[in-house]
Amino acid sequence: MVTGGTCTSGAASGTVVFTPKNTRSATYLLSSASSGIQEAINDACGLPGGSGGNPNAHVVLPATGATSNALPVYGSIFAHCSRALIEGNGAALSCSTRDRCMVLANLTNSNAYGAITIQGVAFESAIDQDGCQITNTQRQSNVVTITVASDCSTIQTGDMVVIDYTDTATYWGVHGPVTVSGTSITYAQTGANLAAQATPGVIAIENAAVEDNALPGTMRDTKIYQAGSTWFNEGYVFDNDQAATVDTFNENGGLLCTANHCGSYFYSAGNTAGTPVLWISHANISPQCGGNGVTVYANNTTHISDSVIQGFGMWGIYTSTILGSYGGTQADNVYNEENSGPCANPYLGSTFGSAGIIYGSGGSPLIVRGGEQPNGWMPQFANTGSTQYNYYVVVHDSSSPPKYSRYSAALHVDYPL
Repeated sequence: MVTGGTCTSGAASGTVVFTPKNTRSATYLLSSASSGIQEAINDACGLPGGSGGNPNAHVVLPATGATSNALPVYGSIFAHCSRALIEGNGAALSCSTRDRCMVLANLTNSNAYGAITIQGVAFESAIDQDGCQITNTQRQSNVVTITVASDCSTIQTGDMVVIDYTDTATYWGVHGPVTVSGTSITYAQTGANLAAQATPGVIAIENAAVEDNALPGTMRDTKIYQAGSTWFNEGYVFDNDQAATVDTFNENGGLLCTANHCGSYFYSAGNTAGTPVLWISHANISPQCGGNGVTVYANNTTHISDSVIQGFGMWGIYTSTILGSYGGTQADNVYNEENSGPCANPYLGSTFGSAGIIYGSGGSPLIVRGGEQPNGWMPQFANTGSTQYNYYVVVHDSSSPPKYSRYSAALHVDYPL
């Protein structure tokens, strides 16, 4: 944090006072943490004030050409004025951010800034941080304690983290900043006490390309690509944007997808930051086992149209109301298949198993029209006995005969844990 100085905007000289985390020699240089992008946004939008800023800004990023010319980003870029266009056709960002590379609006109030659009920008991660296995969870006096395996070394104090698949879903989603002490990771979360519980689960730094908390936020003709052996943990994270639009998205490289964390190109947990209304069109997702397509745990309606979601590690589309809200899901003309799979499920070792669609709702419908879907792969387990038994669940209502759903066979999945 800057603690003092004499800098005045536009002045020819000035000083900044801060304490660096590590000792640096005189050969080190200070520079913009965003290759000047945040400074350009600040100049166009004014200082962030939470009331729309100076609206109607247009910021143009330069085309970068060769992959090696990608603009380095070390601190999150905040687009903080309403009706703004951040245009970067031909521009690539190399993100060393551990939380998120770009934020639409701010992270506290989705009504502060609206109608923010990013267009044409390509994102790559410059860091590689695997997740960790969870062994125990607890919430006491509004503080959550996550206990991880002793070999966990990729999470640091101050990180934002993504938690998935614990037995209690309250812990799922994006949380932080966290404090790390040995095998204990703690963060603040308001709620009733939850007893200590031995549980599976995974935790990883957020490391996302974009986090959207605008109302609305639009991502048009954007890309996630992989230039080397580093990758994002999540693609786009959606908070409380009630009209989030993603149009013409393309990926060229997988997300992190290991037994310690398998990310999604579009992710929202809801319980931590709101319940988005999500519209996705013309998306090309084909990670060849490197990540999942769309994951929304607090579904406040999700509509996916005219898109390709194939080669997913665990699922193509997973929408649910397990963490709140009540909306349905609609998929129109979505090409959904395992492609070159089956992919080895990261949480089942070398065992295959994936689902085209997983859907859980409090009553709102799932509508699937056109395209080629849903298409997954049933888990194949070892058969060491003389006879193989296959079991199916049949819904029984004591007041009427059992009923067969015409979707049940197409959407049947064994939960990946």
